[in-house]
Amino acid sequence: MPFRKNTISCTFRGNEEIPLLTLKGKWFEKLGFKVGEKVAIYEDIDMIVITKISTEDLETLNNLEKTKKIKTLKRQIKELNN
Repeated sequence: MPFRKNTISCTFRGNEEIPLLTLKGKWFEKLGFKVGEKVAIYEDIDMIVITKISTEDLETLNNLEKTKKIKTLKRQIKELNN
């Protein structure tokens, strides 16, 4: 697997500088990533991992996100009622 280097640039949100990393190239296709496919991005200390996501995995992640949002809303409602 070839080593690639890149530079973190920036974009702005209002006056706030936000780090930006752009990845592009035919090498995505060579690795099996197709235009329009969904990916998951995992973060760890000093590491970013990008992996393809299947339709089933995407549904599972969406359901987990909905569950988290519902739990958060329930907690917020409970706090408002106390």
